Amino acid sequence: MRFIFLLPKAASANKYTVSATHAVVSSEHAVISVTRAVVSAEHAVISATRAVVSAEHAVILATHAAVSAEHAVILATRAAFNDT
Repeated sequence: MRFIFLLPKAASANKYTVSATHAVVSSEHAVISVTRAVVSAEHAVISATRAVVSAEHAVILATHAAVSAEHAVILATRAAFNDT
C-alpha cells in the first residue's frame, strides 16, 4: 500500500531527471556549436595565413630571380672587362 503512494513521487522525480538531462544535453549541443564555429574561424585564419605565406614565397622567388639576373649582369660585365 505504501508503495502506491510513493509511485507518483517517483514518477515526478523521473520527470525532473529527464528535464534536467535534456537541459544538460542542450547545453552540450550549444558548446559543440560554439566549438565548431571557433574551429571554422581558426580554419579561415589558417587559410589566410597560407595565402600570405604563398604570396611571401612568390616575392622571395621573384627577388631571387632578380638577384640571379643581377649576378649574371655582373659576371658578364667582368668577362667583358677581362677580355679587353
